[in-house]
Formats: sequence, C-alpha cells, structure tokens
Amino acid sequence: MLQASRTLVKVWQIPTTRLRPRFNKFNILKRGATYAFRLNDYMIGTITNPKLQGAIQINNLYEFPEPNKGRYGLSFTNKGKYRIPKFQIRLIPSVKKYEENPILSSKEASGTWDENQAFPATIKKFGETYYLYYTGIDNTDSRLEGGGIGRIGLATSYDGYHFEKYEQNPIFERVIPNSHRPLKIQGMSLVKEPNERYALSYTVWDNDRWIRLEYAVGNSPCGPFSLGRNNPLIKTSKPPGFDETHVHLHNLIRQSDGSFIMIYTGFGRVLDRWGDRGGLAMSKNFVKWTKYPDNPVFPLGESGAWDDTHVRPKGIIKYGDYHYMFYEGAHYAEHVALWFDQIGMARSKDLIHWERYPYNPIIPIDAGGGRDTLVTEWPIPIETESGLAIFYWGGMPGNVGISRADICKDLLDGWEWQFDY
Repeated sequence: MLQASRTLVKVWQIPTTRLRPRFNKFNILKRGATYAFRLNDYMIGTITNPKLQGAIQINNLYEFPEPNKGRYGLSFTNKGKYRIPKFQIRLIPSVKKYEENPILSSKEASGTWDENQAFPATIKKFGETYYLYYTGIDNTDSRLEGGGIGRIGLATSYDGYHFEKYEQNPIFERVIPNSHRPLKIQGMSLVKEPNERYALSYTVWDNDRWIRLEYAVGNSPCGPFSLGRNNPLIKTSKPPGFDETHVHLHNLIRQSDGSFIMIYTGFGRVLDRWGDRGGLAMSKNFVKWTKYPDNPVFPLGESGAWDDTHVRPKGIIKYGDYHYMFYEGAHYAEHVALWFDQIGMARSKDLIHWERYPYNPIIPIDAGGGRDTLVTEWPIPIETESGLAIFYWGGMPGNVGISRADICKDLLDGWEWQFDY
C-alpha cells in the first residue's frame, strides 16, 4: 500500500509464496519522482509522481512538483509483533544534469519549419566541433505527433553546451518523388558509408505507421542530403512479430571491420503481448540488412518494473569493453492514466545479451523542483574526457527541449554498486 499525503494512491498484492518464514528484505529505490518497491527478489511495483491525483494536475507539476523528501512507514494487515532489525539508507550515483538546460529550445517563431518541437536525432564530433542533428516539427497538421511535418536540422557547438542552429536548415526533407508533398520523418543516426559519404538515417511515417527506416546521403556533415539509392534499410515485418506495426527509434554504428550494426525499436507482439522492444540488424555493406533471427534482443522489463510496458532503444556507443545502450522505458501509471517515459541504460559485449543498469532509470523524471518534471526521452550519447554525455529531450509541460546530462566513468566502472544490507 502506498500513501501520499495520507491519500491512498496504490495497493499491490504480494503473493504469500514470496514471503520468507523469518526474515524478509524490503527495498525502496527512489530515482527522482519514481519509486520502485521490491520484497526479497520479487518486484512488487513501480509508481511515478504519486502526488498527482489525476492527469489534469500534469500542468501543475512545475509549481507543485513531486517532493524530493518524504517519510516512509510500514503497516501490516495481520496482527502480531513485527521487528525491523536493520534499516539503512544508501545514496546511489546519479547523472549530472546541466544546470542551464535546455541546450536547444523546442520552440521557434510562428511559421518556421521547427516551430512546434525539436527532438534530438544524434550527436557527433568532427574535429573540434559538435554536430547536433535534430528533428524539427512544424505546425501544419494537428493530427500528426508533434503537430506537423518533421524535417531534419543541424546545430553546432564548440563546447557541447552552447549550440547555434545552422543557417541553411533544414538539411533534409523527405519529399515523395514526382510531387511536392513531404512525408513526416524523425531523424535518428549518422554514419559514414563504405564510400565515405555521410548517411543520415530516419524513420518514415506513412499510412498511419512508422513503417520503414530510410537514409539520405551527403558529402559533408552539413549536407545537403539527398535520398539514398538503396532504401529502405529495413521495414516492418509480417505479423505476428515484435516489429509488425512500427519500426522507429534506432541507431547505427560502423564497426572497425567496416560492417554496420543497427539497434532499433519495433512495436508489435510477443506471446500476444503488445509493446515496444529492441531489435538488432546487421549489414556488411550498408546495402543489404539482415534482422537478427532471434529478435527481440532487448525485451520488456520484469513485471512491475518502471520499463515493463515499453522499451525503445535510441542511443548506443562503444565505451571500454561494452556497448552501452540508452533507451526510453515506460510503465503505465494507473493513478493518472498516463505512461511516464524515462531514460534507462543497459550494456552488452555481444549486442545480443543485455544487462540493465540495476538503478534505472539513469536519467529520471525530477522531483523537488527539477526541470524534467514530465518526461526524459530520445537519449543520444557521446564520449567525453570524463565519461559520457547524454543529450535527451526533457522538461516540463509547455517547456521541453533538448538537454544534456553527464555520466562519469566511475559510475560506469562501478556498475553494480553493491551495498551490505
């Protein structure tokens, strides 16, 4: 049972088979505004922003945020004597969010190509310059996600914090051949093809689905980019399948042997359970792509976890001995009838078997007056001198934007951070 300000928010039923005869260990993991409850090795449940008493209060999150401090207590349904022999509080490592976030606003002047939103696509560094690719959404069709058509733009920086938008934006618009009608796209990744041209990948919205992944090519990181000749890279699978309905968030990596890998998000069903999951595809030449036969390689989180409804891989980077994946995770918040998206981290040595960070979400929704009171999404990593910088989409109702958070090397090296309970 969870109470907030003495108001009943959530009750979970614990199977008696999960109780031990004498001593039981009860854990509360608090990450920002998200609370996860575990009994022994059993995940009881997760809740985000329990203070909210309905979706209508979402717009009040900045003025009246989830508190960062609180009182915890235990109550028991059965009468008797209960003893708590040990109670410990441990601080766990966290990312460092940039105090001046956002580094790129999601709002522009009325009538501009990126008037409504700016979503991060990928971040690269060429020479001494950071190249932040993003998807700008105009204000031409309220029926579409974000309110309009998506095009890809570019912003550059010399320090990774202060960005200026490219004067010749947008650098790519997906237009249907022999017409002037643009398709809605979301930018995702940038790699060099075998011929050393730059390939800018994106997902295409067509027939009410994120139906295929395509690419455009250019001779420089700034473009201009034109439609690639060997599209699509991949498309949705035939049902039933984990990616039968949508393929969308993804990232590409060119490996040291010249081959390519893709970690991507597919929406479909596994054992008749619908949701977003992570898949793997591979190519030797960037022309022919093969999906891993045992997809999905990244499943939903365990029942009751913060990411048990959707997982959407977005950013991936090789750092040390591991590939680190950054993804959106979501669970259904019944008390407000919403899905809260937050950023998680996982690592793998073979791109097939993934280990989740034990203290996810790594970039949580904020509590106590932080800026990210509503969402953290669209994570893209880049290596820095001290570890990794993650660029992501975060903020509060009416004020979201592309933001930055840093993860130090010590946090990655001390992955488990085991405590003596």
